[in-house]
Amino acid sequence: MSVAADALAGVPLFAGLTDDDRAALAAAMEPRRYADGDALMVQNDPGDGLHIISSGILRIGRRLPGGGFADTARLGPGNLVGEMALVGRGGVRHATVLADGTVETLFLPAQAFRAALAQLRPASLAMQRALGAELAKRVLAKTGDIAATLAALPTSFTPRTAPRQPRSQPEAGFDPAGFIAKMPLGAALAADQRAALLAAGRTHSAARGDALAPSSVWLVARGALRSDLPLPGGAYQLEVLGPGRLGGAAALLAGAAPEGGLTATEESLLLGLHADALRIMLARDDALAMALGAAVNADLVISLDALDGVEARIAAMRRAAASKL
Repeated sequence: MSVAADALAGVPLFAGLTDDDRAALAAAMEPRRYADGDALMVQNDPGDGLHIISSGILRIGRRLPGGGFADTARLGPGNLVGEMALVGRGGVRHATVLADGTVETLFLPAQAFRAALAQLRPASLAMQRALGAELAKRVLAKTGDIAATLAALPTSFTPRTAPRQPRSQPEAGFDPAGFIAKMPLGAALAADQRAALLAAGRTHSAARGDALAPSSVWLVARGALRSDLPLPGGAYQLEVLGPGRLGGAAALLAGAAPEGGLTATEESLLLGLHADALRIMLARDDALAMALGAAVNADLVISLDALDGVEARIAAMRRAAASKL
Protein backbone atom coordinates (compact mmCIF):
# COMPACT_ATOMS: atom_id res chain seq x y z
CA MET A 1 0.00 0.00 0.00
CA SER A 2 0.99 3.65 -0.43
CA VAL A 3 2.00 5.89 2.45
CA ALA A 4 -1.40 7.64 2.24
CA ALA A 5 -3.31 4.34 2.27
CA ASP A 6 -1.29 3.19 5.29
CA ALA A 7 -2.13 6.44 7.05
CA LEU A 8 -5.84 5.99 6.33
CA ALA A 9 -5.74 2.47 7.77
CA GLY A 10 -4.50 3.88 11.06
CA VAL A 11 -7.41 6.33 11.47
CA PRO A 12 -10.58 4.85 13.07
CA LEU A 13 -12.81 6.66 10.57
CA PHE A 14 -11.22 4.76 7.66
CA ALA A 15 -10.13 1.55 9.41
CA GLY A 16 -13.27 -0.35 8.33
CA LEU A 17 -12.69 0.23 4.62
CA THR A 18 -11.30 -2.36 2.25
CA ASP A 19 -7.79 -1.95 0.83
CA ASP A 20 -9.32 -0.96 -2.53
CA ASP A 21 -11.53 1.69 -0.92
CA ARG A 22 -8.59 3.16 1.01
CA ALA A 23 -6.46 3.12 -2.14
CA ALA A 24 -9.12 5.12 -4.00
CA LEU A 25 -9.18 7.77 -1.25
CA ALA A 26 -5.38 7.77 -0.99
CA ALA A 27 -5.11 8.62 -4.69
CA ALA A 28 -6.84 11.95 -3.96
CA MET A 29 -4.56 12.86 -1.03
CA GLU A 30 -1.56 15.16 -1.15
CA PRO A 31 1.30 15.75 1.33
CA ARG A 32 1.57 19.18 2.95
CA ARG A 33 4.16 20.81 5.19
CA TYR A 34 3.66 23.72 7.61
CA ALA A 35 6.09 25.88 9.54
CA ASP A 36 5.68 26.85 13.19
CA GLY A 37 2.68 29.16 13.60
CA ASP A 38 1.18 28.47 10.18
CA ALA A 39 -2.62 28.23 10.12
CA LEU A 40 -3.97 25.06 8.54
CA MET A 41 -7.52 26.24 9.16
CA VAL A 42 -9.12 29.48 10.33
CA GLN A 43 -12.36 29.68 12.30
CA ASN A 44 -15.39 30.47 10.09
CA ASP A 45 -13.51 29.86 6.82
CA PRO A 46 -15.09 27.35 4.39
CA GLY A 47 -13.99 23.75 4.92
CA ASP A 48 -11.88 22.68 1.95
CA GLY A 49 -10.73 19.27 3.24
CA LEU A 50 -9.31 17.30 6.13
CA HIS A 51 -5.81 16.44 7.32
CA ILE A 52 -4.19 13.34 8.77
CA ILE A 53 -1.18 14.41 10.84
CA SER A 54 1.99 12.64 9.70
CA SER A 55 4.39 14.37 12.10
CA GLY A 56 4.38 17.28 14.54
CA ILE A 57 1.76 18.84 16.81
CA LEU A 58 -1.30 20.95 15.99
CA ARG A 59 -2.95 23.44 18.33
CA ILE A 60 -6.75 23.60 18.08
CA GLY A 61 -8.38 26.73 19.46
CA ARG A 62 -11.04 29.40 19.25
CA ARG A 63 -11.15 33.16 19.43
CA LEU A 64 -12.21 34.39 22.86
CA PRO A 65 -15.06 36.83 23.48
CA GLY A 66 -13.41 40.23 23.80
CA GLY A 67 -10.23 39.12 22.02
CA GLY A 68 -7.50 36.55 22.48
CA PHE A 69 -7.20 32.87 21.65
CA ALA A 70 -7.78 29.77 23.77
CA ASP A 71 -6.40 26.32 23.03
CA THR A 72 -9.06 23.63 23.25
CA ALA A 73 -6.97 20.63 22.12
CA ARG A 74 -3.56 19.50 20.89
CA LEU A 75 -3.26 16.72 18.33
CA GLY A 76 -0.28 14.65 17.18
CA PRO A 77 0.61 12.08 14.53
CA GLY A 78 -2.15 9.75 13.37
CA ASN A 79 -4.94 12.12 14.36
CA LEU A 80 -7.55 13.48 11.98
CA VAL A 81 -8.50 17.16 11.90
CA GLY A 82 -10.92 19.16 9.76
CA GLU A 83 -13.67 16.63 9.17
CA MET A 84 -16.30 18.52 11.21
CA ALA A 85 -16.70 21.25 8.60
CA LEU A 86 -17.24 18.62 5.92
CA VAL A 87 -20.24 16.99 7.62
CA GLY A 88 -21.74 20.00 9.41
CA ARG A 89 -24.62 21.93 7.87
CA GLY A 90 -22.76 25.23 7.60
CA GLY A 91 -19.65 23.85 5.92
CA VAL A 92 -17.34 26.24 7.80
CA ARG A 93 -14.44 25.73 10.18
CA HIS A 94 -15.43 25.68 13.85
CA ALA A 95 -11.93 26.37 15.15
CA THR A 96 -8.52 27.66 14.16
CA VAL A 97 -5.73 25.08 13.74
CA LEU A 98 -2.11 26.18 14.08
CA ALA A 99 1.16 24.32 13.62
CA ASP A 100 3.15 24.06 16.86
CA GLY A 101 6.57 23.61 15.27
CA THR A 102 7.04 21.96 11.88
CA VAL A 103 4.05 19.82 10.90
CA GLU A 104 3.52 17.43 8.00
CA THR A 105 0.08 16.18 7.00
CA LEU A 106 -1.76 14.26 4.31
CA PHE A 107 -4.59 16.40 2.94
CA LEU A 108 -7.84 14.92 1.56
CA PRO A 109 -9.97 17.44 -0.41
CA ALA A 110 -13.55 17.93 0.70
CA GLN A 111 -14.99 16.82 -2.64
CA ALA A 112 -13.27 13.42 -2.46
CA PHE A 113 -14.30 12.86 1.15
CA ARG A 114 -17.93 13.84 0.61
CA ALA A 115 -18.18 11.72 -2.53
CA ALA A 116 -16.92 8.65 -0.65
CA LEU A 117 -19.27 9.32 2.26
CA ALA A 118 -22.37 9.86 0.09
CA GLN A 119 -22.33 6.53 -1.73
CA LEU A 120 -24.80 3.88 -0.58
CA ARG A 121 -22.15 1.19 -0.16
CA PRO A 122 -21.00 -0.81 2.87
CA ALA A 123 -17.76 1.21 2.96
CA SER A 124 -19.65 4.53 3.03
CA LEU A 125 -22.02 3.34 5.75
CA ALA A 126 -19.05 2.09 7.77
CA MET A 127 -17.39 5.51 7.46
CA GLN A 128 -20.56 7.29 8.50
CA ARG A 129 -21.05 5.10 11.57
CA ALA A 130 -17.40 5.49 12.59
CA LEU A 131 -17.72 9.25 12.14
CA GLY A 132 -20.86 9.33 14.28
CA ALA A 133 -19.20 7.31 17.02
CA GLU A 134 -16.16 9.63 17.01
CA LEU A 135 -18.27 12.79 17.08
CA ALA A 136 -20.39 11.39 19.92
CA LYS A 137 -17.25 10.47 21.87
CA ARG A 138 -15.96 14.02 21.48
CA VAL A 139 -19.27 15.52 22.64
CA LEU A 140 -19.25 13.38 25.79
CA ALA A 141 -15.54 14.02 26.44
CA LYS A 142 -15.94 17.79 26.14
CA THR A 143 -19.03 17.70 28.33
CA GLY A 144 -17.04 15.75 30.92
CA ASP A 145 -14.18 18.26 30.77
CA ILE A 146 -16.58 21.15 31.31
CA ALA A 147 -18.24 19.29 34.19
CA ALA A 148 -14.83 18.81 35.84
CA THR A 149 -14.09 22.55 35.49
CA LEU A 150 -17.44 23.46 37.04
CA ALA A 151 -16.86 21.04 39.91
CA ALA A 152 -13.43 22.56 40.59
CA LEU A 153 -14.79 26.13 40.59
CA PRO A 154 -18.34 25.77 41.93
CA THR A 155 -18.72 29.38 43.09
CA SER A 156 -17.58 30.92 39.80
CA PHE A 157 -20.72 30.11 37.82
CA THR A 158 -24.34 31.09 38.35
CA PRO A 159 -26.68 28.09 38.14
CA ARG A 160 -30.04 28.17 36.43
CA THR A 161 -33.19 26.86 38.06
CA ALA A 162 -33.14 23.11 38.60
CA PRO A 163 -35.50 21.18 36.28
CA ARG A 164 -38.80 19.72 37.38
CA GLN A 165 -39.80 16.12 36.82
CA PRO A 166 -41.34 15.53 33.37
CA ARG A 167 -44.99 16.27 32.74
CA SER A 168 -45.25 15.12 29.15
CA GLN A 169 -48.41 14.31 27.25
CA PRO A 170 -49.41 13.75 23.61
CA GLU A 171 -50.07 16.90 21.58
CA ALA A 172 -53.50 17.07 19.94
CA GLY A 173 -53.65 18.11 16.29
CA PHE A 174 -49.93 17.88 15.61
CA ASP A 175 -48.89 16.50 12.21
CA PRO A 176 -45.49 14.88 12.86
CA ALA A 177 -45.12 13.68 9.25
CA GLY A 178 -45.42 17.21 7.89
CA PHE A 179 -43.00 18.50 10.50
CA ILE A 180 -40.37 15.82 9.86
CA ALA A 181 -40.48 16.51 6.11
CA LYS A 182 -39.43 20.15 6.70
CA MET A 183 -36.62 19.48 9.15
CA PRO A 184 -32.98 18.60 8.26
CA LEU A 185 -33.45 15.20 9.90
CA GLY A 186 -36.20 14.18 7.47
CA ALA A 187 -35.76 16.37 4.42
CA ALA A 188 -33.59 13.77 2.68
CA LEU A 189 -35.90 10.87 3.52
CA ALA A 190 -38.58 9.38 1.29
CA ALA A 191 -42.14 9.27 2.60
CA ASP A 192 -41.89 5.60 3.64
CA GLN A 193 -38.59 6.29 5.42
CA ARG A 194 -40.13 9.16 7.38
CA ALA A 195 -43.01 6.85 8.30
CA ALA A 196 -40.55 4.29 9.67
CA LEU A 197 -38.86 7.01 11.73
CA LEU A 198 -42.17 8.26 13.09
CA ALA A 199 -43.18 4.71 14.04
CA ALA A 200 -40.21 4.67 16.40
CA GLY A 201 -41.39 7.74 18.30
CA ARG A 202 -44.23 9.48 20.05
CA THR A 203 -45.19 13.14 20.43
CA HIS A 204 -44.96 14.94 23.76
CA SER A 205 -45.70 18.32 25.20
CA ALA A 206 -43.25 19.62 27.79
CA ALA A 207 -43.78 22.57 30.10
CA ARG A 208 -41.04 25.06 30.88
CA GLY A 209 -38.62 23.45 33.34
CA ASP A 210 -39.58 19.86 32.55
CA ALA A 211 -36.65 17.40 32.53
CA LEU A 212 -36.64 14.89 29.67
CA ALA A 213 -36.02 11.17 30.07
CA PRO A 214 -32.55 10.00 28.90
CA SER A 215 -34.00 6.79 27.42
CA SER A 216 -35.13 8.67 24.29
CA VAL A 217 -33.60 10.92 21.67
CA TRP A 218 -35.69 14.09 21.51
CA LEU A 219 -36.44 15.93 18.27
CA VAL A 220 -37.64 19.50 18.87
CA ALA A 221 -40.70 20.45 16.82
CA ARG A 222 -41.59 23.67 18.66
CA GLY A 223 -40.02 25.49 21.56
CA ALA A 224 -36.55 24.65 22.81
CA LEU A 225 -34.55 22.35 25.07
CA ARG A 226 -31.56 23.28 27.18
CA SER A 227 -28.63 20.88 27.45
CA ASP A 228 -27.18 21.43 30.90
CA LEU A 229 -24.94 20.13 33.66
CA PRO A 230 -26.08 19.87 37.28
CA LEU A 231 -24.75 22.43 39.76
CA PRO A 232 -25.63 22.88 43.45
CA GLY A 233 -29.00 24.61 43.40
CA GLY A 234 -29.52 24.40 39.65
CA ALA A 235 -27.81 23.70 36.33
CA TYR A 236 -25.23 25.22 33.94
CA GLN A 237 -26.37 25.74 30.35
CA LEU A 238 -24.27 24.14 27.62
CA GLU A 239 -26.48 24.56 24.56
CA VAL A 240 -30.01 25.50 23.50
CA LEU A 241 -31.66 23.13 21.02
CA GLY A 242 -34.30 24.79 18.85
CA PRO A 243 -36.72 23.33 16.27
CA GLY A 244 -35.15 20.58 14.18
CA ARG A 245 -32.39 19.82 16.70
CA LEU A 246 -31.82 16.49 18.46
CA GLY A 247 -31.20 15.99 22.16
CA GLY A 248 -29.55 12.85 23.51
CA ALA A 249 -27.97 11.59 20.26
CA ALA A 250 -24.38 11.61 21.57
CA ALA A 251 -25.15 9.25 24.44
CA LEU A 252 -27.04 6.98 22.05
CA LEU A 253 -24.15 6.62 19.58
CA ALA A 254 -21.50 6.33 22.28
CA GLY A 255 -23.51 3.77 24.26
CA ALA A 256 -22.87 5.76 27.43
CA ALA A 257 -24.90 7.51 30.10
CA PRO A 258 -25.22 11.27 29.46
CA GLU A 259 -23.17 13.56 31.69
CA GLY A 260 -25.90 16.18 31.89
CA GLY A 261 -29.59 16.52 31.19
CA LEU A 262 -32.17 18.07 28.88
CA THR A 263 -34.69 20.62 30.13
CA ALA A 264 -37.50 22.44 28.30
CA THR A 265 -36.83 26.19 28.33
CA GLU A 266 -40.41 26.99 27.31
CA GLU A 267 -43.62 25.21 26.36
CA SER A 268 -42.28 22.73 23.82
CA LEU A 269 -43.56 20.13 21.40
CA LEU A 270 -41.23 17.16 20.96
CA LEU A 271 -40.96 13.89 19.11
CA GLY A 272 -39.43 11.28 21.41
CA LEU A 273 -37.55 8.57 19.49
CA HIS A 274 -36.85 5.49 21.60
CA ALA A 275 -33.10 4.97 21.72
CA ASP A 276 -33.19 1.24 20.96
CA ALA A 277 -35.38 1.68 17.87
CA LEU A 278 -33.23 4.52 16.56
CA ARG A 279 -30.07 2.50 17.13
CA ILE A 280 -31.50 -0.35 15.02
CA MET A 281 -32.36 2.05 12.19
CA LEU A 282 -28.85 3.49 12.14
CA ALA A 283 -27.36 -0.03 11.96
CA ARG A 284 -29.24 -0.96 8.77
CA ASP A 285 -27.57 -1.08 5.34
CA ASP A 286 -30.06 1.05 3.44
CA ALA A 287 -30.89 4.59 2.39
CA LEU A 288 -32.71 5.29 5.66
CA ALA A 289 -29.58 4.53 7.67
CA MET A 290 -27.51 6.69 5.32
CA ALA A 291 -29.79 9.75 5.46
CA LEU A 292 -30.53 9.39 9.17
CA GLY A 293 -26.86 8.93 10.04
CA ALA A 294 -25.86 12.00 8.04
CA ALA A 295 -28.49 14.12 9.82
CA VAL A 296 -27.47 12.89 13.28
CA ASN A 297 -23.78 13.50 12.53
CA ALA A 298 -24.49 17.04 11.33
CA ASP A 299 -26.40 17.71 14.54
CA LEU A 300 -23.48 16.42 16.63
CA VAL A 301 -21.16 18.88 14.85
CA ILE A 302 -23.44 21.73 15.98
CA SER A 303 -23.23 20.44 19.56
CA LEU A 304 -19.43 20.24 19.39
CA ASP A 305 -19.28 23.82 18.15
CA ALA A 306 -21.48 24.94 21.04
CA LEU A 307 -19.30 23.10 23.56
CA ASP A 308 -16.16 24.67 22.08
CA GLY A 309 -17.87 28.02 22.64
CA VAL A 310 -18.57 27.12 26.28
CA GLU A 311 -14.92 26.19 26.81
CA ALA A 312 -13.81 29.47 25.25
CA ARG A 313 -16.25 31.43 27.40
CA ILE A 314 -15.01 29.73 30.57
CA ALA A 315 -11.40 30.41 29.53
CA ALA A 316 -12.23 34.10 28.99
CA MET A 317 -13.89 34.32 32.42
CA ARG A 318 -10.93 32.69 34.13
CA ARG A 319 -8.49 34.97 32.30
CA ALA A 320 -10.49 38.05 33.32
CA ALA A 321 -10.61 36.88 36.95
CA ALA A 322 -6.86 36.22 36.97
CA SER A 323 -6.13 39.71 35.60
CA LYS A 324 -7.85 41.25 38.64
CA LEU A 325 -5.64 39.42 41.15
